[in-house]
Amino acid sequence: MGHTVFSVQCGGCGNVNRPSKSPAEGIKMILNGDFRACRHCGTEFARITVPARPLVLELAQKIPAPHWVRIARYQGRVPMAIGSAQ
Repeated sequence: MGHTVFSVQCGGCGNVNRPSKSPAEGIKMILNGDFRACRHCGTEFARITVPARPLVLELAQKIPAPHWVRIARYQGRVPMAIGSAQ
C-alpha cells in the first residue's frame, strides 16, 4: 500500500510544493516552522491551511500548531494544503 503525498500549494503562483518525500516529515516541517515559503516564487506564507487528515491530527497532538497554521476539516476527497501570503 502506498502513502498519500503531502503538498502545499502556493496561493501566489500556484506551484505545488512538497516539503519532504515523507508525508509525516512534511507535516512536521510545517508544524515546526521549517517550511514557510514557496520554493518556486519565494512567497513567504503568512498562513498555511492544512487538511485535518488523521496523520495531521496525530502529529498536531505532539507538536502544537503555530499561529500561522490552520487545521481545517473537509468532506470527500482530501484537499491539498494551501499556503497564502495574506
